[in-house]
Amino acid sequence: MMPKPRTTIRNYSRKKEKLIFFFILLTVFSSSLVFLNEKGTSEILPDGSVDNFRKNNIFPSQVSNEIPDISNLTQLEDFLDYYIPFLLTELDTMGGVISVVKDDTLLISKGYGYSDIEKVKPVEPNSTQFRVGSVSKLFTWTGIMQLVEQDILDLDTDINDYLKSFQVPETFSEPITLKYLLTHTAGFEETYSPIISDIDLYSTLEEELKTKLPPRIRPPGIMTSYSNFGTALAGFIIEETTGIKYEEFIEENILKVLGMNRSSFYQPLPLNLTEDSGVPTGFYYDNNQFYEGFYEYISIVPAGGMSTTANDMANFMIANLNNGTFKQNQILQNNTIQEMQSEQFTTHPQFPGMCYGFYELPHDYLRIIGHGGDMVFYHSLMSLIPEENLGIFISFNSLDSVPAPYAFLNNLLNRFFPPSEKDPIIPLDNHEFRVNLYTGIYELTRRPYSTIDKILHRTYSEDIYEITANSNGELNVFGIPFIEIEPFLLQDTSGYGLYLAFIVDEEGKITHFYMNDSPVVAFEKLADYDTNSFQLGFFIFISSIFGLSIIYWLSKGIFELIKERKERKEQKSRDITKETINQKNTSKSDVQISNVFKEKNKPKITSGLPYLLVFAEILINIIFGLLLFPNLTTRFIPGYDFETNINKILIMPIFFIVMVIGTIIYAVLGWFELTVDKSKRKWSHWDQIHYTIIAIAGIGWIWFLNYWNLIGLFSEGI
Repeated sequence: MMPKPRTTIRNYSRKKEKLIFFFILLTVFSSSLVFLNEKGTSEILPDGSVDNFRKNNIFPSQVSNEIPDISNLTQLEDFLDYYIPFLLTELDTMGGVISVVKDDTLLISKGYGYSDIEKVKPVEPNSTQFRVGSVSKLFTWTGIMQLVEQDILDLDTDINDYLKSFQVPETFSEPITLKYLLTHTAGFEETYSPIISDIDLYSTLEEELKTKLPPRIRPPGIMTSYSNFGTALAGFIIEETTGIKYEEFIEENILKVLGMNRSSFYQPLPLNLTEDSGVPTGFYYDNNQFYEGFYEYISIVPAGGMSTTANDMANFMIANLNNGTFKQNQILQNNTIQEMQSEQFTTHPQFPGMCYGFYELPHDYLRIIGHGGDMVFYHSLMSLIPEENLGIFISFNSLDSVPAPYAFLNNLLNRFFPPSEKDPIIPLDNHEFRVNLYTGIYELTRRPYSTIDKILHRTYSEDIYEITANSNGELNVFGIPFIEIEPFLLQDTSGYGLYLAFIVDEEGKITHFYMNDSPVVAFEKLADYDTNSFQLGFFIFISSIFGLSIIYWLSKGIFELIKERKERKEQKSRDITKETINQKNTSKSDVQISNVFKEKNKPKITSGLPYLLVFAEILINIIFGLLLFPNLTTRFIPGYDFETNINKILIMPIFFIVMVIGTIIYAVLGWFELTVDKSKRKWSHWDQIHYTIIAIAGIGWIWFLNYWNLIGLFSEGI
């Protein structure tokens, strides 16, 4: 039986968003060494994740005395033939493909490894299909800019003016415009849109956006937060304004114009594209053997649905490096190309920023723009170096090849564009006295806030980081030492070229920080109650109160039962000794004794409705937990109706709230009894205190459930 792929959260929205060291130039000794930047696998999204960064994993490189020249085909091919097979072996990857363009020419394209297990078919750069994930976004943005050139669209117009089928809520006074979508600054919450393997589960772009468009959680234009749905929304605007299906528009206006005849956004792929090379399914490695994956269907097609070849991508790169023109066929005007490739938003003046669709990658002296893309089984990167008129496309076809594209680019740049000598680090005066400003726990802003996916993100992602102070005045971030060189600007002291810029609010408190190699994400400082340690401690504390209550009520009930039986036995013994009393007096005495016994056994808190309410609260929580957590694991199972099943479970906390309201009422009534004569009270003073604690714990538990969005019905979108 074929084993199943090792699963992680795979979505367009980010698993281990986990996120992001897009491009880490980890040069420590010389240009012949490069460090692997590994990321926890994600979805179609820029790579190089900081979450699984391993600075000690070094890839070897060839030693050469030649002056590096990437235009020298012998040098370039020697490098490719050495390094790509190394990546395939080290990362359990079946195959990869590369194309490099210089000026208006395809310098080299080459396939490595295999694209078919049964037929043992090698990867061919001109015909083998690769799923390129978020690299697809560049085609969406190109289509948007074409319509801008035609005055059909305007970058500064409210996108609701273009949407006919639905509207984006006006959550904030500032409307969302195409400019904000292009730079990933629209302010959408992260939401998951799973990759599926069954065409029967495939939704149209309109259906997906109508039902799953995420809420707006911040005003646009103030912070980057990578959004697949933002790009999908732009693709749908193409449909709404032209009346042409997105896939057809891109094919007619970009792919055919550039001669990209082996590329398509259609799902499934047209037969003419799969007859020779087969359906691109990708692979995974398990138990020393490769297995075929599955064709990945994506409902938000504009965000990552493209299949293409290395040679076709070369045509696209040439057009972007040559004023929008490929072989005299133009997709964009020169000024539009320049606008798209210019920085439009940055998190810090000294950091790489966002262009229109592209994002900048850090380097000592080169300006590099590009875009990465991840599927489940495919991992890709397209990068351009405009000043060198150089373009590089790299893609791999296996589950574990996530870090490969950026590791490849890092090493290629170190080989042919050696890093310059670093200036010595000059710390800020008195920096050691400022370290406590930065310490704390931070989490990526690209995450779910308002849905049950918040639990999944905290459970499966590794996007929470703690900054701690070292004794020498440095700060430890991601396991790397940093030191403050300017107010609120930190630099790593290990030579990785990493910088952190911290954002301060009006009260002088740090709210976020940005990384110089992650222009599409920010890290938010968590309040104490937001941290996992606090939430876990709170969960244990409240659960302990309920658990101890069970023990208390059972113990008290057993004690009262034993006491009652003892009193009955003693009463019976006294009745037998009264043989000399006449029947009338005996009857009268029995009535009096019975009344006395009833006085001693007035309703206690351990019986009746108050007790049942507490018992019901505890029982509901136990059943809720037993049902909830197994169902959470089905969130990303293709074909499983997660929303319907989880909604049945999320109704239970509503009943819990009703029970808590009941306990609060009884707790209040109980305190009123303190004004009553002691002999007439139904509850003891300790019972009242204990019951009040239970009521307060119930309120605390409601807060906890609400924090994790576990009350009411689950909805994936607005």
